[in-house]
Amino acid sequence: MIFKINSPESRAYAIKMLMDCGIDEGLEFSLDLAKPKPRTLPQNNSLHKYSTSLSDAFNDAGYDQLVIIKQFKESFAIPWNMYAIKTIFATVGEAMYGVTSTAKLSTIEMQKVYQVFDKKMSEITGIHVEWPSRESR
Repeated sequence: MIFKINSPESRAYAIKMLMDCGIDEGLEFSLDLAKPKPRTLPQNNSLHKYSTSLSDAFNDAGYDQLVIIKQFKESFAIPWNMYAIKTIFATVGEAMYGVTSTAKLSTIEMQKVYQVFDKKMSEITGIHVEWPSRESR
């Protein structure tokens, strides 16, 4: 038997069936774990439409990005992690070079993005972290 587990109900049913079979029947069990499916094209289209509609509404109401972002971030504490840093870093790269992924930056562009990013972060926080060298990786 193969069980496709995609809900709490199907998981419970698969576990029940496993327990009902009994170990002494000589059955062999295997478990394959797979990542959830990526977002669908309709979800992507919905995100695009939602983002466009919300940005239009903000612009029509006269809201500035910095004001909204400041209020949004001040409403709850989010600890820093690598993904947050990389997202902001990529945003700087996009503003400077019009690419949405740092993978599309040249080696020179990558260093320039780092310089702008690190300078601003240092001004805001007083914290400066050197770009890793080959020796420090």
